[in-house]
Amino acid sequence: MTILDGIRSNNAPFDEECLVIVNIPEKKQLLDKRMHSEYYIETTKGRISLSLNQSPFFKDLVKTYYLFEGIKVGWLSKEVVTFGPVDMSFIDFPISHESRKYNKWDIFLSFGGFDSANIHLCFSKKDHSGLYGAPDEPLNGVIGRVIQGGHIIPMLRRTDSILTFTPLTQSRKRALHLRPNELKEEFITPGMEIFTYLYATFHEEAKKSVDHFLSIINSGKFSVDEASSMFIKNGKFRGAKVPSENSVFRQNGIITVRNQGYDMGSVYIYKNDTSFSPSHNVIGRIDPNNLPLIENANPGDKILIKTFPESFNFIGKTQQYATTYLKKHNVTHKRVGDEKDDSIIVEQRPMNSMDVWLEKTCVTLGLSSSQIIRIKLFHEEAPLSIEHFRKHLKMLYFPIGRLQVLENLKKLMLFIPLSGVESIEAVPRENRVELVPEGAIGVTNALRRLTGSIGIRLVENDIYGPTGETLEGTNIIGEVKSDLKVLRKLDTGDMVWFMEVRDNE
Repeated sequence: MTILDGIRSNNAPFDEECLVIVNIPEKKQLLDKRMHSEYYIETTKGRISLSLNQSPFFKDLVKTYYLFEGIKVGWLSKEVVTFGPVDMSFIDFPISHESRKYNKWDIFLSFGGFDSANIHLCFSKKDHSGLYGAPDEPLNGVIGRVIQGGHIIPMLRRTDSILTFTPLTQSRKRALHLRPNELKEEFITPGMEIFTYLYATFHEEAKKSVDHFLSIINSGKFSVDEASSMFIKNGKFRGAKVPSENSVFRQNGIITVRNQGYDMGSVYIYKNDTSFSPSHNVIGRIDPNNLPLIENANPGDKILIKTFPESFNFIGKTQQYATTYLKKHNVTHKRVGDEKDDSIIVEQRPMNSMDVWLEKTCVTLGLSSSQIIRIKLFHEEAPLSIEHFRKHLKMLYFPIGRLQVLENLKKLMLFIPLSGVESIEAVPRENRVELVPEGAIGVTNALRRLTGSIGIRLVENDIYGPTGETLEGTNIIGEVKSDLKVLRKLDTGDMVWFMEVRDNE
């Protein structure tokens, strides 16, 4: 059986454009002998990955982590779930009889009856304070953090248990970096490991940056623009303004979005640990078992990716699509505006995918398809002008945006820029033409004082462009594909919704 046949027979995610990595078994794998700080726990509900900190118990835990294999859930509450008890009498610390503070996803030790022979491994489900017989030391018994699989913890019940407790070793394995045609030529042998996609989970503390990332992978693929010994990077939205969120320590497998500097808006996935940086938002983490795909990726590669939670952005979709999708994820859907199944969604609340998932509700505003102006943009001919246009319409992440009519002069229409939008201060000269057809969309360039103005030509002209400027002061950035009769009826103050379409749509 070839590797390609093996992928298909196992229903593994696969795309003929994307990278596949095959680890070749060695007769002798030389494992890293260091004290490992990352582990994964296989429970009866699923896998939880964790990172141990340098607590006073670090060395003891690294030597005896296997004691928790086969241990069932001891007790649980709204704040914590625990596994135990386990006898760890070798831990000798005075016990605190006071309540201590714990953060969500903290992992800590509880000394039942204030006795180290009765220890529980505790997972904090929320920020809270509690009396758990914590050892009287600086970290209050906190030994680490959940880094993957946090969604499993609230699902655990008294009947669940830890099946295996395994360190994430840093062994180096020989790998094949394969393309689709090569998959048909390589045969599966015992011990091979085949990696076809990345699985990522997101942090609640970086809601806006998560949607920035989801927009980059809206096709389900992460395109590698740059690869180094430290990270792989995608710069699709380089220059996009991103707020500062969750700037914490960066570990291998961590996903970040740069929030300042030249590469602001670029996305990074790290191969190795690196220091904290206030210019990077830590938004999530790749499953540690998928790291070979990151480690072997080169510029130009595309990698399939699945996320938790998935994207809950419905702008440009139909009301029926949103209802079906949200029902599948047990999220309540409320339709407003045009509520028909085939109406197009132009706004939603909450805006962030993470908020939709956490609040389990989503309100979508629909418009009739006939009320939305479809446009085609000339990306190759006028990239900077289109960047300016998309920022003004808030279409950086969405296929739909809006502008308000400033004036309808019958021969052309001018629009009011939306307030609070950062865009190009002086639009450079791009894509000038000799004749401007009706329906042409234009932006005034830097040759004129009102650079950045946006307009649509309603009547063909060979002297003046869509914003009323001469042709040398005008960049043509696209064309209206809808019937111009809709635009010709509009007046000052009317709102116009635009939707970008591609040649194959």
